Formats: sequence, C-alpha cells, structure tokens
Amino acid sequence: MNKKIILYIITILIIILLFSLISKFSFFKLIYWKEAIISPYGYLILFLVETIFTATIFFPLAADPLVFFAGSLMDPLKVGIITGIAASIGECVSYFVGRSGNYFIKEKKLKKVKNWFKRRGFILLPIFAFTPLPCDLIGITAGILKYDFKKFFLGMLIGKIPRTILLAYAGYYGINIAIKYFGHLF
Repeated sequence: MNKKIILYIITILIIILLFSLISKFSFFKLIYWKEAIISPYGYLILFLVETIFTATIFFPLAADPLVFFAGSLMDPLKVGIITGIAASIGECVSYFVGRSGNYFIKEKKLKKVKNWFKRRGFILLPIFAFTPLPCDLIGITAGILKYDFKKFFLGMLIGKIPRTILLAYAGYYGINIAIKYFGHLF
C-alpha cells in the first residue's frame, strides 16, 4: 500500500476516535462513522476498527452497532465476513495475554482444568464467540491452558463470522426500524 492510503486510513481512524471521545465515549453515534464506512476504504476501515475494538481487554469496546450500521450501507455478507475475521483476530490478544500469564495458577488446579478444557473447550469457544458472553475470559483461559492456538482461532471464526453476518443483515433489513425508534442515537 502506498503512503497516501495508509495516511488516509490513520486520519479516518483518529477522527472517529476523537468524535467518539467528544461524545463521551458513545460509540453509538453512528452518523460519525458514515463517511468512513462509505469511503473507498470502507471495508478496510471496518476490518481495522473491529480488530482494535475486540483486541481491547481492560477497556472493552462494542463494535456491534457499527457492524449493524455498516450492514445497512454496504454488502451485509461482505461486512459480516470481514468483521467476523477481524473480531477473531482481535480476540487473539486475550489468548496471548493468558499464554504469558499462567504462572499465577497452582499446577494441580491447572492440570484439572486443562483436562476439562481439552475435552470441552472447542465447543465453548464458538458459543462464547457467538453470544455476548465475555469472550476475553475464554481467550485468557485458553491461553493460560496453552490450548492449541489453531483450534482457538478456528473456534473464534466459527462463532464470530455467523454473529457478525447476522448483525450486518439485521442492519440491512432493520435500519429503518432502528432509526424510527432509536433515531436520537444516530
């Protein structure tokens, strides 16, 4: 990518962040996102924002309203797949945080939980990824237990992609209803 494109993307992200901070951390003021989303780099910006939002552990940010809104302006299937992959990549941060911090747990307890997670972990990962359950906790746990990273990432993809596709199509078909009842948020 050339320097102009990178500078453009960084500028848009900084503007979005500033607007969000000005509106008292309300990431629901989606009208600020419209210019970035409908730009020629809209999918790339969505990818980056979703990755950043899901990579935060101690200051969680919800990108679901953005996916909903983007689904109403762009191809919802593309929006869902791109943001699902981005969310899965962002969740890897919690996995690696857990991977670097397993010395806080006693070895006896760790072995017991590790055996349980080895049998049931892959079922839990997509459930946590699809639902509003705290996905960071399962990521940190998987990291602490040194769960296979490929399985972790696959589990995140299996849960995140359908979730974001559903959100994007909800935006595509439901934006008019959302504006009617929640227009003051837009």
